Amino acid sequence: MKLTLFLLVSALIMACSNGQKRDNPVNETEVSISKFVYEFTDSSVPPEYHRSYVLTVTKKEIHVVVDSYGNVLTDTTIEISEEDFSGLCRSFEKAKIEECDDPNRNDCDGGTMHELEVFDKSGEKYIEGYMYWCATEPEGTLCGDLFGFADEIKKMIPDFTALLKEDYFDENEESAE
Repeated sequence: MKLTLFLLVSALIMACSNGQKRDNPVNETEVSISKFVYEFTDSSVPPEYHRSYVLTVTKKEIHVVVDSYGNVLTDTTIEISEEDFSGLCRSFEKAKIEECDDPNRNDCDGGTMHELEVFDKSGEKYIEGYMYWCATEPEGTLCGDLFGFADEIKKMIPDFTALLKEDYFDENEESAE
């Protein structure tokens, strides 16, 4: 178990560096993170309060899509530098996010979903999972500080809260049930 943990941590540390191999007993490949996709799905609340979003981060840009039950409120792209992306990779390493079993199944409804996909330079998913926040503790298939990592992505987006358009309300939409 300690060896597996050591190998996994080593892989995450090396994942953001260009052209370096990650230790993987099954398949040794060169790994370099090319993209992060973070998705937040809001709880079931009336449309005027519901804000879900997808943040897709590559070495050159962040694509932000915000919606309220499928009604797109924001769809914009923000340019970033490769240095910014490298900094995000370091934040990912510090967050120690990894796939894990889901030990907490509290069968709670009405929470928020936080999903993350990490892609290597060949476009293959390197990490994929979620954390579901409902009641008092998150549960899901990711371990580590996903919420802190998501905050690091949002800090890279100028005036992120304005993109949520929290003052928007379409009277023609029906409320969530």
